[in-house]
This record gives sequence, structure tokens and C-alpha cells, in this order.
Amino acid sequence: MVELLSTLALATKQVKQSRFKKFVKKLRGENEIEATLQRLDRLTLDEVRATAAQTLEVVYGLVRHRRVVMDDAEGNELVERMSGALESIQEIVSKINKAERNKLRQDVRQWLSPPDPWKNYNLACESRHSGTGTWWIDGDAYAEWKCSGPSSLLWINGKR
Repeated sequence: MVELLSTLALATKQVKQSRFKKFVKKLRGENEIEATLQRLDRLTLDEVRATAAQTLEVVYGLVRHRRVVMDDAEGNELVERMSGALESIQEIVSKINKAERNKLRQDVRQWLSPPDPWKNYNLACESRHSGTGTWWIDGDAYAEWKCSGPSSLLWINGKR
């Protein structure tokens, strides 16, 4: 419940923020909502697991104590139905565990993978205007550097 309320609070905060602040946060890589939604997903998955475990425990208990409740003919039928339900529950739990392992593996691979150079390149190309830098290329400082020889180094810091 706390995670749900914090998610709603962050959504409200995002709606109230100006576009410029959102843009700056996006550039810096800050994303509170994504982290909160991931925590909410983990809690949901934990809840599903807990429910499946409780159901599994109840089914095991019923199977163990079936003789107390019914005679053998009815008990065998009940055991067969419960065994089917038990297998289904075990299969669901197995699938959930496998999905979580795959998600974790995918997250780790994404985290370890190198950054995409095309992202920055495309961003730079999109923000370029015609005539950009002509003042520098036509200027005296650039001409002096160009004539200074092949071993000189030119370092230019740019802004986005």
C-alpha cells in the first residue's frame, strides 16, 4: 500500500513539474517513477508468490489429512483433483521464478552492456543547425592551428 501511495505521489509531482525540469532530469538520467514502479512490480511478484505458497500449503494439508475427512473412494477422487491442482500451482510458481530469473538476467546484461554510441550521435545530429561552427572554421585561431603542423592537438569542448 505504501508503494502504491508513493507511486501516486510521484505521478502527481511529475504532473506539477514544468517541462524544463522534466527535460533536465531526463538528461541527467533521474527517473524516480521508474524505480518506484520496479519496486511495485517486485512487491506484486512477492504477493503472487506468497499466495501460491499459502495455497500450496493448504493443498498439501488437505491431501495429508484426507483420510480423516472422507472414506477411501471419495478420498481418492479428491486426492486426484488436488494433485492436479497442486501440479498446476507448482507449474505456475516455477514459471514465475523462471520469469524473474530471466528479468534479472536481462537487467544485468543491460546494465553491463556498453552505452549506445548512436544515441549521442543521433542527438548531436538532430541538434545541429546549418552554419554551425563556421565562425570557428573561418576564424584566425583555427587557421593558425591548422598551419602549426601535423603533431598539434586541437581540443574543443562542446555544449548540448
